[in-house]
Amino acid sequence: MIRFSTLLTRAAAALLLGSMLVLSGCHMLGGSKKDTVNTDQVKGQFDTTIQAYKGGQFMVDGAVLSALDTGSHFAYLKDQHQLPKTVLLVRSDESKIRKQHLEFMARMQLD
Repeated sequence: MIRFSTLLTRAAAALLLGSMLVLSGCHMLGGSKKDTVNTDQVKGQFDTTIQAYKGGQFMVDGAVLSALDTGSHFAYLKDQHQLPKTVLLVRSDESKIRKQHLEFMARMQLD
């Protein structure tokens, strides 16, 4: 069995304690907080804003549309040469942004 000297054991314990204090200090000072952006500040930077709605639907210009109808709406805008370059997807009062909303937006980008 290998025995460590008392000095080496104490140095390792002090190093462990010091690193724990540094990590806890980073956590308490907000080093691990997620940055959030207020959508009200960035809405003006996007051409169109649509809201995620219940059941994979979207609210576009005040109307609740299914994913298929939303795609048709953007196809119509493309035919009219009014297709927005940037679209902001925000949560509505009734629903948050879900995976199916993001999947549709990605699918629409590919088309």
